[in-house]
Amino acid sequence: MKRFVTLGVPVVAAVLVSLTACQPTQNKTQDSAAAALRQAGYARAPEVTAVEEVPTGFIVSGLANEKGRIQIVYSGQNAIGQNVTSTIGGPVNGKGQFSAPVPSGRYGGLYDLQADDPGQPVAAAARSLFSEAADPLPPREALVGDRRGRWLHAEGKLFVPLGHPDKAAILRAGGASYILSGEKSLVGVVDYDGGGGLSVTGQVTPGTTVELLVDNTIIGQTQSKADGRYHVTGQIPVPSDALAVLALEITAGKATMRRVIPVSRPQPGNRVTPLSPGWRIDWALPGGGMQTTIVF
Repeated sequence: MKRFVTLGVPVVAAVLVSLTACQPTQNKTQDSAAAALRQAGYARAPEVTAVEEVPTGFIVSGLANEKGRIQIVYSGQNAIGQNVTSTIGGPVNGKGQFSAPVPSGRYGGLYDLQADDPGQPVAAAARSLFSEAADPLPPREALVGDRRGRWLHAEGKLFVPLGHPDKAAILRAGGASYILSGEKSLVGVVDYDGGGGLSVTGQVTPGTTVELLVDNTIIGQTQSKADGRYHVTGQIPVPSDALAVLALEITAGKATMRRVIPVSRPQPGNRVTPLSPGWRIDWALPGGGMQTTIVF
């Protein structure tokens, strides 16, 4: 079995301080802040912290609201290339931790994670229809009036390539997708959208000026953070139906990396295509439209 655990990857969410499950002891200040927010009625957005590959697919683990439930919606392709979806649910324990088995397609899969908020009143009759095994959450329509619970969505989609759980990535609408394991790669993930917006994320020496070049022209610049992570954006020609090849370059101090990526307007629907190296993921945005993410 292949496994990786994140090492303190921060989550962008305005709901609750993230408590990273892989750390043996948690910061008391974070604990107090989280408890105070929870007491005030705020809830934690669910977060993936680890992925393990097993013969039947993957086991996705993470954090959510204590004693609540999670739901993971899988989308992928079967052996003959047809798009398929399935829904997997399960409980969250008293420490706010969950683990759920999920299927995989030919090249991996895309997963949407959401969780309920047990701090909100939920109809007991609706809950009694579902066991505490791996079953889906009750639909919101089953929860009536003021007793309706809230569904909280994780930040972005989870992508896990088959055979490489260490390359699992969080895909974020608008760019700034990142590899979940915190792998130190100069160029980790590239995103572009239908309007030609380009985004590159990776990790370099902390406090380094990072430049994004296309055809030897600087189109974006940023400064890496204290942990060495960076996110730089730029603009490229609007993708067309015809496949084009884009040569981009990242420079950070004395370090340089070039990547050649395929650029084209994706067809509707989620799709994973293997590259050499990496994977191209075309995926539908929540508000409409498509985004392409390339994970190296």
